[in-house]
Amino acid sequence: MSQQLNSSRLRKCARRLSGYLVVLAALLLTSFAPSVRAQAACNVVYTISSQWAGGFGAGINIQNTGTTAWTSWTLTWTFANGQTISQLWNGTETQSGANVTVKSLSYNGSIPAGGSYSGMGFNGTWNGANAVPTSFAVNGTTCGATGSFSLKPSAATLSVAQGASGTDTISVTDVSSFAGSVSFTASGLPTGVTASFSPASSTSSSVVTLTASSTATVGPATVTITGTSGSLTATTAIALTVTAKPSFTLSLASPLTITQGKTTTDTITITDVGGFTGNVTLSLSAGLPSGVTCTLGTNPATTTSVLTCTASATAAVGPFPLTITGTSGTTTATTTVTGNVV
Repeated sequence: MSQQLNSSRLRKCARRLSGYLVVLAALLLTSFAPSVRAQAACNVVYTISSQWAGGFGAGINIQNTGTTAWTSWTLTWTFANGQTISQLWNGTETQSGANVTVKSLSYNGSIPAGGSYSGMGFNGTWNGANAVPTSFAVNGTTCGATGSFSLKPSAATLSVAQGASGTDTISVTDVSSFAGSVSFTASGLPTGVTASFSPASSTSSSVVTLTASSTATVGPATVTITGTSGSLTATTAIALTVTAKPSFTLSLASPLTITQGKTTTDTITITDVGGFTGNVTLSLSAGLPSGVTCTLGTNPATTTSVLTCTASATAAVGPFPLTITGTSGTTTATTTVTGNVV
């Protein structure tokens, strides 16, 4: 009888011990199992909406591309060119050097999975360059670039004269569901040629203006246009030709020889250079010898003008310089000839 009781008690103790071991195992597994946290999958579209000397405005669209809703968000990025934020709306902003942190407010922190928030933006300052930031992070996780894009100019070739400018439109084509904003830069520019983009960044297109100084290097060049959106880049090329500035030259048809007491005529010829088509206003230098007068015929002129010079009977005999100047807008030309009174 005593043995049966002891056996029954042992079985009960074994069952209790087995239960304790199961609970203990569960606790151990819970204590030492690795912690799993849902990470933020995101995409950020940063668009420069306007830009002026020393200042700009930008809008930011935050996209939750993950499967877990956010109840709040903290967005960070780094400026590349020393930009600063002067006024930001719909967020709390702090900036330390180039590093920017923006935290959501009580009313805009919730972004559902697959949703986005586009109400945040700011006004800022820039100097020298205003590149779009290349990397963003939300809640400590770097956002991944999505899709891709390509660039195409409306004209593959462009000719610009010295002292003038030309424009081309660069179109952004979405590939693989790309939805970002693209910033633009130009390289391979000839000496004396500059490039500017309006707008500086866009989701669709930008107009590039190539301006050649009056001393820009003449000849062909390949200008490479690069578009950047986060870690994504694309390029396209424009075949640029810088041509000589349209101008003109002046010349006399024959040597200018005047006999005392006589009148002689000569023809001033205007020769077009580089497609020049303007009117030229002619003038003569002062300081003619005593007794010598010269007048111009057609003035302004486009092709020729008659030069008439008269020497009195007592005009000083001998050679003298005569400078003829032609002016058309900002373009001038001169020629100096040696007259002779005999």
